[in-house]
Amino acid sequence: MTFNAVIFDLDGTLVDSAPGILSSMRAAMEALGAVPALPLTNRLIGPPLKQTLRLLGPAAQELVFAFEQHYDAEGYKSALPFAGVNHMLANLTAAGG
Repeated sequence: MTFNAVIFDLDGTLVDSAPGILSSMRAAMEALGAVPALPLTNRLIGPPLKQTLRLLGPAAQELVFAFEQHYDAEGYKSALPFAGVNHMLANLTAAGG
């Protein structure tokens, strides 16, 4: 079987964005002086951001804004490729992908 293109989702597929997401959730909670209703762990990552932030505190819209401010400035910098991703992408490129 041959393919003309390969499409990947970035977050959680090629890079581990969990550390940056969790640090941005913490920063958002701290910025609002809020205490999360649930522990800030990897178990929160996956559902849409607004849905998750509603579980953490009552001011979801303010949390979304504070999260985005932190993530866009600092959080994204924590995303690192999963082990083997660079090698896999190099192999795809070499194969003409």
